[in-house]
Amino acid sequence: GVGDQYPLSREKLCPILGFYVVRNLEEAVNLCTDLMHFGGLGHTASVFSQDPKVIQEFAGTLNAGRIIVNSPSSQGAIGDLYNRIHPSLTLGCGAGGKNITTDNVTVSHLVNIKRVTKRMVDMKWFRVPPRIYFEPGSLDTFFTHEIKDMGVKRAMIVCSGSAVRLGSTARLEKYLHDAGIATGIFSDVQADPTVETVTKGAEAMKKFEPDLIIALGGGSPIDAAKAMWLFYEHPEISFDELRLRFMDIRKRVVPFPALGQKAQLIAIPTTSGTGSEVTAFSVVTDAKTGTKYPLADYAMTPHVAIIDPNLTMTVPAAVTADTGMDVLAHAVEAYVSVVASDYTDPLALHAIKLVFEHLPQAVNHGTNALAREKMHNASTIAGMAFTNAFLGINHCLAHILGATFHIPHGRANSLVMIPVIRYNASLPKKFVAYPKYRVPQAKPRYAEIAATLKLPASTE
Repeated sequence: GVGDQYPLSREKLCPILGFYVVRNLEEAVNLCTDLMHFGGLGHTASVFSQDPKVIQEFAGTLNAGRIIVNSPSSQGAIGDLYNRIHPSLTLGCGAGGKNITTDNVTVSHLVNIKRVTKRMVDMKWFRVPPRIYFEPGSLDTFFTHEIKDMGVKRAMIVCSGSAVRLGSTARLEKYLHDAGIATGIFSDVQADPTVETVTKGAEAMKKFEPDLIIALGGGSPIDAAKAMWLFYEHPEISFDELRLRFMDIRKRVVPFPALGQKAQLIAIPTTSGTGSEVTAFSVVTDAKTGTKYPLADYAMTPHVAIIDPNLTMTVPAAVTADTGMDVLAHAVEAYVSVVASDYTDPLALHAIKLVFEHLPQAVNHGTNALAREKMHNASTIAGMAFTNAFLGINHCLAHILGATFHIPHGRANSLVMIPVIRYNASLPKKFVAYPKYRVPQAKPRYAEIAATLKLPASTE
């Protein structure tokens, strides 16, 4: 029944579900109508059916502002996750809702508007830099020939102090000088770059006015350069707003502005780990709290990535191991991601295979040119996968571990990887709100990785 004597017939703003068994469509629609009148007309009603007649009868009869069809009701009713209707948490829209609004009542508040929306599987995407150069010696070739085609006059190199001390920047400066390009250097990037460092770098760019930014180094200089580029081109934007969390990178409360009006970005990794040279992400640290905030938007994808393994030949064994585990974590998480696709899966699997085949050699025999090349490729390939498929709880935990105990990022990823695999492979108690995610998939995905590596693989 429906009414005060039936508590479960009321609206329940908690994880309790009341359900009724009916004999036919007419009885179902009448019962739903009674429930809605008792609970309060207004916001949302949901229907799950493959029969267009059932959907039409339900949608035409029930007095609600939103009829959600074959979509998760809790998030679908809010809007913009499984459909394109605007997010709304206002209860009792229109005259039927009988609710008081928070602003002056006008005619628009008295009009009963009904929207029927079906679950929409939104089109997916694949975004990487327009130009990726690789192979040993690619840096020399690019700056000898290709740089002239970019039409730039002033370049700022963003790097760490060690890059200056080791002569890496001097090498670039000579190439740029030969090409007639004025050069500036910002070398104050530390491990885990802070908001203050980014602000300082953006100010240096404002004074130098580069039309080309060259990020040289590991993940920290490249991440810092991306953020500096952002605030150099748009000093009016707020870091606190851009760091806001999101559920779909293309649907943001605060959108990222377009980049490239003032400068282009070239990313040159000197370690094989972050893949930042091809990703849409920049991790910046709040120095006061130690919290790492990932800025994420495809606007920050570099224009050019140069993957020259010759730059990694002198990386110490411990750093090689740590960054190599970061590559593995990127690829594994991209493969089991709910956003994974046919376009990211081959990249993720191949990166995993390259790590298993070549990381031991790169660590134990650092002068092994083939191992260095394959690991450098694996890093970028994994980056191409996860910038489109995204990462998961492994990296969330690693960021917390790294910020709290100051351990290398790749090592932090390796410490939590096995527990995360066990957790992800277990039966989920809560689903991620994503339109393409319909059934648990992590367990068979992990088994596919094991099979690719010729390891024992089972979903039992």
